[in-house]
Amino acid sequence: MVDSKSLDVCQTVWMPEIRKYVGDNVPVLLIGTKEDLLDSAQEQDKVSFDTARKAAAQMGCVKFLSCSALTHKGLKQVFDEAFLAGLGITLKDGFRKPCCRIL
Repeated sequence: MVDSKSLDVCQTVWMPEIRKYVGDNVPVLLIGTKEDLLDSAQEQDKVSFDTARKAAAQMGCVKFLSCSALTHKGLKQVFDEAFLAGLGITLKDGFRKPCCRIL
């Protein structure tokens, strides 16, 4: 969220590396961190929510979420969404259908 270079590296280095080892069928979430620093970050380095969301979609991520480890804002949602993505479930406008059912 506060460093556009991190998003660039994620797109050019990390996502290809992740996909190389886990394939395209494993759900991946893109998480923007340090949300608490958005107000103090330099404008040219910031990544807007919309830009990050579009980048996540282009990389084939299930969802983009942002959080702050310092203030705990959004942390529970990140873990909840990661858990649900692992089960093949999404809460909003799903990208995936459940891969199995637990009875």
